Amino acid sequence: MKTISLVFFFLALGASPVLCQDAAAAEDGAAGVAVAPDPAPLPDEPAAPRSSDAEPDVPAAEPEAPAEPAAPVTDPPAPPTSAPDTPADPTDPVTTTSAPDTNTSAPDTTTTTTTTTTTTTTVAPTPPAPEQGLWTVRDDTGSSICVLAQMATQMKVPYLSSTNKTLTAVINVPANASSEGSCAGGEYIRVFWPEGVASEKANFLMVAFASNRTAGRYSVDTITARLLMDDDNFPDHAEDVPALNLRVNFSEPISLSNKTSYRCMSKQPFQLLVDDGSSGEDGSAGELLMLETQLEAYRTANTTKFSTPLVCSADHRATSDVVPIAVGVALASLVVIILIAYIVGRRRARQRGYQSV
Repeated sequence: MKTISLVFFFLALGASPVLCQDAAAAEDGAAGVAVAPDPAPLPDEPAAPRSSDAEPDVPAAEPEAPAEPAAPVTDPPAPPTSAPDTPADPTDPVTTTSAPDTNTSAPDTTTTTTTTTTTTTTVAPTPPAPEQGLWTVRDDTGSSICVLAQMATQMKVPYLSSTNKTLTAVINVPANASSEGSCAGGEYIRVFWPEGVASEKANFLMVAFASNRTAGRYSVDTITARLLMDDDNFPDHAEDVPALNLRVNFSEPISLSNKTSYRCMSKQPFQLLVDDGSSGEDGSAGELLMLETQLEAYRTANTTKFSTPLVCSADHRATSDVVPIAVGVALASLVVIILIAYIVGRRRARQRGYQSV
């Protein structure tokens, strides 16, 4: 027993310096200081043989291995941010969904284009109505007005355009046109326009009178006109002439007594012919419209007041139509009044009969 105790004692003494040296070396390694290794310890003396009756030996504790130098401290790597793969559950059925086929072929479309030809008919604008003007002709002394004319005049003349189409020119005599004339012999009045142009180079409308002193009467002899062949009167014209001369074809003369005027407020159409005696295929070169017309010649007064008028047949027809219409309206009104009076009288008679009963 003593021998065994001694063995343990020496073993303890041998291990203590080793443990102390290992701890010191570890601290020096952590501080970055190199520590020289200690010399290997001497081997222990061999233990004496044990007898068979001795107590069993207790195994000696193995000396601790020297501690390794501490590794430098580093930050641990960041854990992966992606979620760990989860193993598929073998019991779950695997469903595979295939995307539908989105490739749709467009149907064949045949487009038939129908060309529609639209015929545009150009409607000529309605020309303005002519305005009434008042024109006079004075004698050489200026003491009297021998010719007095008040009228609204419009001329419609067909012509050929540069595209070989027949067009119609509508020309109104301006109300502010100038006038000239003569009081000697056969009196006349010429109305010409545009303003500022000499009469021999302008458009004009002339009314000439003839006198029968023996009978004490006078008449409207001729009505003539000259229209310049320009773009103002005849747009896009084809005729290469400077002017168009026209005259009125009177179906019956207008005859008046002296100191009498001619008045016609209705619209009067007169046929126009070319002044050289020729005319178109239909015998007409246009139409002259005169309305609100009053003419008087061979005057001696110095006023613009017309003498007693001779009313035209057109105005007579208009007046003759008005009279029957007025009489008919008056008779119809009288019948209605009588009927109302009869109905009112019967009702009053019945009421009196009921009261007496």
